Amino acid sequence: MRTVNWNKIVKLALALLLGQFTIGLLEGAFMPPGLDGVWDIVSAAGSFFVCAAIFAYFANNQPNKPFVHAWLAVLVCVVVAGVLVRVLADWFEAAPWLVVMIEWVALVLALLVGTSIGSARRLRGVNPAEA
Repeated sequence: MRTVNWNKIVKLALALLLGQFTIGLLEGAFMPPGLDGVWDIVSAAGSFFVCAAIFAYFANNQPNKPFVHAWLAVLVCVVVAGVLVRVLADWFEAAPWLVVMIEWVALVLALLVGTSIGSARRLRGVNPAEA
């Protein structure tokens, strides 16, 4: 029976958190005033592409159960992000629920698309160094 590799799951979760954190910093630094709604869509699109690339790279290098690993990494991200939100809640204002939902949809779609692309590349035998 093949088991999951928790070391890779933690690394994937940390890469996702770092990617999302970087997008959040860029969003906060460059968001023009008055473009909240449009900027939320741009941010979600950026999150999708960054996270999809991370999931694809991971799945391309994960021969066993890439989707299980990806979902577990997202679960680790949720737990860590939830703790961070609770700890830092006094410093930041809460995001509107619609913005949070859009970000979650982007993350789930990135998981599905990125992991599928990475798995397909691995099964076709495309090495990331050759691409």
